[in-house]
Amino acid sequence: MIILGLAIYLAEKWISGRLSYYISQRFAIFTLIGIFGLAIMVVVGLLPFFTGTQVNSSQPGEPDPKPGKRKSNFAILLLIPIIVAMLGLSTQLIVTMYILVFIVGLTRLNQSNQNDHDGHADHENHVGHTDHNQPSEMPGNALIILAIPLILGILVPVHPLSTSSLNTRGMSLSAPVSIGQQSIKTMEIAPDDRTVLDWIKIFNYEKDLSSYLGKSANVIGFVYHDPRLKTGQFMLGRFAITCCVADAFAIGMAIDWPDSTNLVDNSWVNVKGTVDVLTIDGQKVPVIHAQAVNPIQAPEQPYLYP
Repeated sequence: MIILGLAIYLAEKWISGRLSYYISQRFAIFTLIGIFGLAIMVVVGLLPFFTGTQVNSSQPGEPDPKPGKRKSNFAILLLIPIIVAMLGLSTQLIVTMYILVFIVGLTRLNQSNQNDHDGHADHENHVGHTDHNQPSEMPGNALIILAIPLILGILVPVHPLSTSSLNTRGMSLSAPVSIGQQSIKTMEIAPDDRTVLDWIKIFNYEKDLSSYLGKSANVIGFVYHDPRLKTGQFMLGRFAITCCVADAFAIGMAIDWPDSTNLVDNSWVNVKGTVDVLTIDGQKVPVIHAQAVNPIQAPEQPYLYP
């Protein structure tokens, strides 16, 4: 059930597009492979239940009076979250159904195991010996421990990084990516299509910036009032991910806007204007003399990928 829950959890993140809140898109294929691997494990594990095969008989050579019936019925319960997911219902309902099935199923299994244990004890007392080769059931505490990652994934709200992360990570004015084919492609992008990351790449690796100054820019990002900037300026930031959220870093370009004090940190805006150069801490960075700063909703994909 834990493996099934992990498969459903990861599949939901893949389908909803929120998987990118955790890892870079270039590594998403490995998560898809993992989902298929978990699904195969679930099928293999449930196969005896659906076929009615008795996994553990009470004594070697003795058939169970009801071979696989209880476990077969229990396996049907596991289909409920999958059916709910296939119907395209909300994530909250899928998770709720899974938790209910988990509780009901675990209770049924405990009752079944207790009945089997009592029956085995009566049989052992009757025949006068104990079979020490019987495999032991996994303790309930161990199952709870194994389920902790899934429980945390369900309970912890899913949201992208925000400006609160800058207290420990800070805002970078450079793009730590190698010069090469990526940079060449960046130069070929139309000015209005360039992102914050694209402009920072240009200012990092181009020696002659004269051909870029005065060009129009149309970028989106979140507002951050960087103490390194003057009054009437703010930083337009984005988080970039190379592997996963653990190595995410914030990058930003300065925006010259008289009403910057009226903007709230972490709010998303669309900035249009012309590009110029600004020196911060001895480093030349892009600055946009904004002609318009319009509030927008946060994009479905808030991260950039170097």
